[in-house]
Amino acid sequence: RALLVDAGARYAGYAADITRTHAAADAPQAFVELVQLVDAVELRAAQEVRVGQPYEVLHDAVHHHLAEGLVALGLFKVSAEDAVARGLTRRLFPHGLGHSIGVHVHDVGCRKKEPRANNPFLRNTSVIEAGQAFTLEPGVYFIDALLEELRNEAAAAVNWALVEELKPLGGVRIEDD
Repeated sequence: RALLVDAGARYAGYAADITRTHAAADAPQAFVELVQLVDAVELRAAQEVRVGQPYEVLHDAVHHHLAEGLVALGLFKVSAEDAVARGLTRRLFPHGLGHSIGVHVHDVGCRKKEPRANNPFLRNTSVIEAGQAFTLEPGVYFIDALLEELRNEAAAAVNWALVEELKPLGGVRIEDD
C-alpha cells in the first residue's frame, strides 16, 4: 500500500538524487496525510533556503514543521514545541535533512564542522552559499529500534494506535535537489 522510489541520474558529469513515497488507493487515510505532510514540509524547507543561513538552522526548522504536522495528524499528544524539545521528532526523523550533491550523489564538502550533539547524522553543516547543490529529504519512519526508544522516553506523548496503523507502511521520505 506504499511505494518508495529512490532514484538518481547523471547529466554532464553531475549527479541527481530524488525520492518519493506514494500511497496506494487503499492506503490508510492517515498514511495519505503523512505523505502530504512530508511533501509540504520539504517544499516549505525549499522556500526557506537562504544564502548565508547555516544549514543546521534549516534542519532544525524542518523538525519544527514536522512536529506541527504530526501534532495535527494526531500522532503526538503534546505541543509541537514540546515534541521538538523532547526530541520526539528525532526518533521518527533520525537522519540529517540532506547532503551535498555534485559529481557524486553523496558528495563531500558541506560538513564543515561537527553538528550539535542532537544532530549526529547531519551531513551538511555549512553556511549556505550561492551555487551550492544539496538535497532536502525530510522523512518520518517507523523503525522498531527507534520506536522502542521513543516508547521508553515518551510513551504518553505518542498516539501508539496510530503508530501501529502506520508502522506496516514503513514511513515516508520526500527528496529533491
